[in-house]
Amino acid sequence: MSDRAWSWRKKLLLIVGGALVLSSPIFIWLGLEGHKAHVAFIEFSDALIERNYERAYALASPDFRTAIEEPAFAAQQMELCARLGALKRVKSSVSEASVNQDGWSSTIAAHFIFEKGEILFEVVMKKRGDRWQLYKYRSL
Repeated sequence: MSDRAWSWRKKLLLIVGGALVLSSPIFIWLGLEGHKAHVAFIEFSDALIERNYERAYALASPDFRTAIEEPAFAAQQMELCARLGALKRVKSSVSEASVNQDGWSSTIAAHFIFEKGEILFEVVMKKRGDRWQLYKYRSL
């Protein structure tokens, strides 16, 4: 192998390695934000499992609370439990946060497991200030 070829490969390795080192804090930060969003989602889903709809609703974003009032939200949850039995647990994928012009968001696929069935939901969490909140969810 000639010195010239080795020198070219060394430069390429240094450039790629440098780019990875410089970008790794960004990936760590994104991972940490995704974890925070997931923790907030777990708090929300725990409130639903406990049938504490007032607390679950309070964990939602102002946008969510504008779209649906608390009595209607609670009625939706009670109707699901009337049809499918008590909500027993929620299995969710680990979320990955992203940021764009609208701010931070994280999408989570969550299986809501009831006594008599299960429903897959897509849940979107948004960061408001330093707090992650439920922004919207829909069954798939």
